[in-house]
Amino acid sequence: MQITRRFLWRVCFKRLLLVDDSEIDRRILRNILSKRFEIIEVGNGYAALELLMKKGSGIDGMLLDISMPVLDGFDVLRVMTENNIKLPVALVTAEATAENVKHASQFGISDFISKPFDSQTVLDKICRIFGVSVEAGQEKEPEEKAAVVSETYVVDSYISKLKAIYDIFLKNSGLDPSHCEREDNLPQRLAEL
Repeated sequence: MQITRRFLWRVCFKRLLLVDDSEIDRRILRNILSKRFEIIEVGNGYAALELLMKKGSGIDGMLLDISMPVLDGFDVLRVMTENNIKLPVALVTAEATAENVKHASQFGISDFISKPFDSQTVLDKICRIFGVSVEAGQEKEPEEKAAVVSETYVVDSYISKLKAIYDIFLKNSGLDPSHCEREDNLPQRLAEL
């Protein structure tokens, strides 16, 4: 009996839907995740919903950009909720503001992926959401997966707050706030102290 390559790919890999209007961002995420996940890309919210509403689409999870023209990420989440489409979703954004976090909590979002992307952080977060080991691609127990996702959210929230404080400090000190963007890993380093 001959097993097709496509069948083996589907058995071994989770299928992720990347929804982002930026082709560059989709390419970056695809390059980061394609060794561990099967990636399907669409450039807008309508295409995502069309695919999700197809029976047998086999989508295991989604990375969803918040800021897209016409149908933004929150509109997609609202339509998914109305149609009882349930799957893990990580929001992709450059604006992980308190308002966006609060709005996302209404939809049970699994995590936030911040732009600009740090490849190891993205891979770690997505592998944790799906219980896939970064090293071996093995499944984790559901309880362990939930604990890791919760811990990641707390650490990421703390880092986000540190980044906001640092940005305010730069602005109040008359320094160039774009320096904060160039040093976007500074809050991460501060949190590790």
